[in-house]
Formats: sequence, structure tokens, C-alpha cells
Amino acid sequence: MKNNFKAYSIYTKSSRLSVESVRRTIRSAQEIGEVEVLPYNGYDRYQVDELEEKYSFKILDREAIWNKYTYFDSMVACFFSHFSLWEKSVKTNEKIMILEHDAIFTEKYIDFDFEGAITIGKPLWEIHPNKDIRDLVDEKEDVKLLKWDCRCKHLPSLEHSPYDCSVFECNSWCLKGAHSYIITPKSAEKLIEKSYELGIVPSDIHINRYNIDISETKPSFAYQDSRFSLCTKHKSPDSGLNVEYQDGWIEGDEAWSK
Repeated sequence: MKNNFKAYSIYTKSSRLSVESVRRTIRSAQEIGEVEVLPYNGYDRYQVDELEEKYSFKILDREAIWNKYTYFDSMVACFFSHFSLWEKSVKTNEKIMILEHDAIFTEKYIDFDFEGAITIGKPLWEIHPNKDIRDLVDEKEDVKLLKWDCRCKHLPSLEHSPYDCSVFECNSWCLKGAHSYIITPKSAEKLIEKSYELGIVPSDIHINRYNIDISETKPSFAYQDSRFSLCTKHKSPDSGLNVEYQDGWIEGDEAWSK
């Protein structure tokens, strides 16, 4: 089993839950996806001051997105974990598969060539099902690769005004979860450039069609097997993400302490 690309699963060694979870991800990738994945120790919430001092990126939509939906320090650390892999892709000039520590494969992975990001995971939410445009660009072994497009007329409502669709109004705008995707060096470089030029939002929103081209596989190859969250406020009624989870679900400080 040999990939023609590098594959990494982000975890943080400062969280026992994350260490245990990444082992499941790597096992499912090898046994089901037939992909060889390396663990990648990312940043944690205790390094955020250091990261903000090093990069000084503008935090876009802090109240509307970061503070409302996420535990800020943890999500900033998550962003920079993805960012560091974008840097690795550029430095090595190699395509990279990026998985988060709770991605689980359900199908054997089929590789495609596409200049941009390919999301290979099941989306975490839907906005307007079947409303947006997906153009078929390739097909292999009953797996279709569909490029995202849309014709919606939504005006940007958030701080990143150069974007042509509001973040949460368009299914074809940004990744709905950054738990499983492929990135090419040229597109990784664009994501890095936009961080300096415009500022940053959480990684799944930063990977959007204003910044790079995006496609998806049908069917998906993986899904997010969430048993806890270090970053996202699922339980907060104010977040709009308050849904039922399995018994034992924990998040935030409680998850970090386990």
C-alpha cells in the first residue's frame, strides 16, 4: 500500500482523547481506505499567544463566527495545524491528504487529479440541498468528482466583504467541515496568501471558492466520528449547533482535561 501523495491526520499530543482518536483514524484509513496515513502533531490551545505573535493575522468575524461557534484558542490552534500542513505541501511541492483526528473511512479511496481542494468527507451540515451547481469533471470506478459552482445571489453579510457568497447561505461556498480533504501545492499557497492578505476564519470556512477551486467526491470516502470536541461549541444554545449527541459527549475544557 503506497500513496502517490502524502497523508496526515492532525492530532494534539496534549489531549489524551485526541491521541486515542487519531489511532482510530489511521487504522480505518489503512484497513478500509487503503491509504497510508501518518500522525501529525498539530498545535494546541496553549500555543495560541505564540502563534498570534508570530503571524499577526487579522481575525475575521471574531464575534460572528469564532466566539459564537467555537472555543477560540482551540479553533485558532486547529487553523494553524491545517496552515502548517499547507506550508508543508508548498515546501515539498506535493499534494497532501489532510485528515482530522476523528475522520473515519467508509470506502476504499480513489484518487483524482484536481487543481484545488477535494473534500472527500461527508459534510457536517446542509443549507440548501440540491440548490447549487456541481459540474462533473471526472469519474472513476463509480466515483464521481464534482466541481462546485453556484448561481446564488446572496450578498456577503460578514466582515470578509471580497467574498461573493455569505458563509452560511451557500452550499457551494466553503467546506462543511475540514475533517477530510486533499490539497495541491498551488492551492495551499493561495490559502496561505489569503491569510496574509485578508485575514483568517476557521479552516473549513477559509477553504472557500473565493480563495481556491473546490470539488467533492460522490460518494464520500469518510465521515467525522465525533465523540468529543476540543474546538466547537456544539452544546451552546447560542451557537445554533445544539444537537443530540451520544451519551458521554464532552467538549471544551472538559474534553481537554480527559
